[in-house]
Amino acid sequence: MDFVKFFIPFERLPFTYNSIYRKISVLANSFVVQQNRETLYSTDFTEQANLKSDEHIVVTKPDKGRGILFLNRTDYLDKISSILSDSSKFKVLNVDLATHLLKLEDKLNRIVRPLKTILDEATYQSILASGSRPGFMYGLPKVHKPGIPLRPIISSIGAFSYNLATLLVQIIQPQAFSEYTVSNSSNFVNEISQLRVENTTTMASFDVVIVYKCASY
Repeated sequence: MDFVKFFIPFERLPFTYNSIYRKISVLANSFVVQQNRETLYSTDFTEQANLKSDEHIVVTKPDKGRGILFLNRTDYLDKISSILSDSSKFKVLNVDLATHLLKLEDKLNRIVRPLKTILDEATYQSILASGSRPGFMYGLPKVHKPGIPLRPIISSIGAFSYNLATLLVQIIQPQAFSEYTVSNSSNFVNEISQLRVENTTTMASFDVVIVYKCASY
């Protein structure tokens, strides 16, 4: 039996199903909104707004998939605190926050100042740091795992280096793709369906944490 030919159709199945599911979902949602517009806005959305204002509840979305989750705020904060207490990843800065941010802004502005001669004025002004704020962390529940752990997300929107990072992404991103990279799992399935491998070939998938650990050795 050709192992690859046997399993490829099973890999394609979820994408076929998802495509059909999305089309049915769009049609169903359109019908429901058209038929029950007043009910949706006066009942369901109002109830969600009331729950969101409840200080004992955290309203969020799952780490994977779509939906709305209502979590006990105490449990949510306990899980966030547990993540932040990992000293191998986070440390407490005993500094005045406003002064610290000003120092970071000044340091960054001194670095980018020589770029004024090669950038247009609008771009140069956009990457100068001013009025920044610290990043903040929140967690997305992994509902597919026991205990519903949180996936930590650190948002840097508004941070001192955010505008510069946005500019660099536009420059670097086109260079990040090659014949050895794939953009998503669907593209990966299409790629491996064209491969002809020996029976002794093994495919492995590593979590990003493992990748960083291997890179540090």
